[in-house]
Order: sequence, then structure tokens, then C-alpha cells
Amino acid sequence: MMPIFAMLFFVQEEIFVARAPGRLDVMGGIADYSGSLVLQMPIKEACHVAIQRIHPSKHRLWKHAQAQQTARGNGPTPVLQIVSYGSELSNRSPTFDMDLSEFMDGGKPISYSKAKEYFSRDPSQKWAGYVAGMILVLMAELGVRFEDSISMLV
Repeated sequence: MMPIFAMLFFVQEEIFVARAPGRLDVMGGIADYSGSLVLQMPIKEACHVAIQRIHPSKHRLWKHAQAQQTARGNGPTPVLQIVSYGSELSNRSPTFDMDLSEFMDGGKPISYSKAKEYFSRDPSQKWAGYVAGMILVLMAELGVRFEDSISMLV
């Protein structure tokens, strides 16, 4: 895990780490989001996320992202890079990246339906919508604008 961590993060900069416990779902599924009663229990398995904001000029871009920014000729722009640790055990791509400007349309955040289309283009990267989608929610619901690049390890 250290090579991934060193590739993705600047250890001298602030890194935030969070943990969300898994849950055993006996009855009810996601109905609790609508106020229904469910029978669930937190378990020791969990999802851990490390996230770091970094100025675009300092961000280490993957080669294809470097080529895209060079082709556009507009200098470093904020990007999102996500690595899904352990994805080799599934049918999903281990990495996802995008320019954060792709979440904007005419100075406003894109609609959630457009985001769904965006993340559905490549089935191997559809998982990233669950992670990157929270950035769009912050932009659309709270007016947050991201001028820094974001690196995430999930």
C-alpha cells in the first residue's frame, strides 16, 4: 500500500482519513434513508478513505491527464484522482480521474442526471460515481467550489 500512498499523496501536506463502518443488513435494505424501520447492525469491517487537497501546480498527474492538460494548453487545472485499493478482486478499474471542471456547465454544477450519464460511460469506472458524487453534491447543494486538486484513496 505504501507505493500507492506515496504516488497519490504529499506526506508533508495535510491528509484527512475517515472510516465508515460496514453494516449487516438483516431486513430493510436502504429503506432507512426514507425513515423506515430496519434491522441492521454495524460490523467491524469498514471503508477507509484518505483525502488530500493540493494546489494544481503541485499535483502529480497521471501521464494521460498530463497529456490532456498539455493539449488544452491552459496550464494546471484542478483534477480529481481516486485509487480504489483492493479493486483487483473485482471487475472495476483501480483508478479514476477527471478534471473537476467537468462537473461544471456554464458556471453552474451539472445536474445529477448528467453526472449519472458521465459515470455510466465506462462500466469499469461506474463505482467512482459513488465517491466523486459527493463532490458534486457539495458544489450543487452548498455552493462549494474546488480550486485545488483532490487525491483520494478508498
